[in-house]
Amino acid sequence: MTKINLVSSDASALNDSMRLQLLGFLILLIVTLGILGAVYLITLHKIDAINDEMSSLNTQLAMYKKKIGEMDNLNKLKEDVKKKLGVITDLRKGKSAAALRFATLSESLPAQIWLTTYDEKQEKVSIKGVSLGDDPIAEFMKTLEATNYFNNINLKISEQKEINKQKVKEFEITCEIAKSGVATSTAAGNKSPK
Repeated sequence: MTKINLVSSDASALNDSMRLQLLGFLILLIVTLGILGAVYLITLHKIDAINDEMSSLNTQLAMYKKKIGEMDNLNKLKEDVKKKLGVITDLRKGKSAAALRFATLSESLPAQIWLTTYDEKQEKVSIKGVSLGDDPIAEFMKTLEATNYFNNINLKISEQKEINKQKVKEFEITCEIAKSGVATSTAAGNKSPK
């Protein structure tokens, strides 16, 4: 009788099948590892590109922050210059207003009055002088009142004195500098509204 070894052929077939499965698994493992390696390398490349872009953007951000700081400094300087120009303009206005007040004061003086002191502190003015009588003092006060340079004109002191054997009136007038500071007429006798 002939015996056929069926077990060995089954084992051989089983061995071939396991080899094929093992080979398939190894190929699948190698392909999967290859794909994962490729994805990893692509991701690393993208991360490097993003890091380079972030570095570039941070550099630009620092540059823009510096420019914004410079712009803020320029704006502060601009505001300082505006304030200084405002002060200069106010000083020029005050200078020209003071000159106009003195001109008005000079034009307002009657012939029989001599001023000895003119004192201006902020908005308050004190005028001292001598006169040959009360009428020139009254005329001087009315003329000052008619200008737009002086307000609240008051006779503070009027005393009889003798200078070089001549009887004179020594006086002090107090007033305030008008806010408008524009005289419509400074000639004696011409009255303008306040």
